[in-house]
Amino acid sequence: MTNANELANTPIEVEVGSRTLKLRRLGLESLFAAMESLVISDKVGQMHKVAEGLSGPERIDYLRKTTSDLPTGAELQELSQSKMSTIAGIRHIVFEAAKKDQPDVTPEEITDLIDVENLEKFSAMISFLCGISDEPIGEDEEPSEKKAERVTHVKT
Repeated sequence: MTNANELANTPIEVEVGSRTLKLRRLGLESLFAAMESLVISDKVGQMHKVAEGLSGPERIDYLRKTTSDLPTGAELQELSQSKMSTIAGIRHIVFEAAKKDQPDVTPEEITDLIDVENLEKFSAMISFLCGISDEPIGEDEEPSEKKAERVTHVKT
C-alpha cells in the first residue's frame, strides 16, 4: 500500500552522460542506513585485505579483534555523516535514490556516471535528495527561475 509520503515523493529526472535517471528523495532513516552500511562495508573490506596477508590463527585472531572494533553508536553516526560528503557517499546516495525506479541500475554504473568532472553539478541535487533543500535546482539558475517553476529535468 502506498502512503502519502510515497505519493508526494515524485521522482525527478536527471541526465547523466548518456543515461536519464529517475531519482527520489531519501528519508533520513534510509539515508543514514545507507551511509552506515557503506561505512561498515568499507571497514570490513579493509579488514579482509589485511587478513589476506595473514595465515591460520593470526588471521582468525585479527578478524575476531577487528570485527569487535567495528564502529557503532555515535562513532558510526559521525563516520556516516562524514561519508556523505565524499564522492563515494554521493555516488551511494544517487544509487539509493535511483534504485526504486530503475531496479537494473548498479552501484558500478553510478560510479561510472559520476566523476570529479561532474560532481559539482550534483551538489544541489544531493541537497534535494537528502531533504536539505526543497527544490532540485542548480546554482547557475537565476533566482526568478528558481521561484517560477520546479525543475524536474536536470542535465549534467
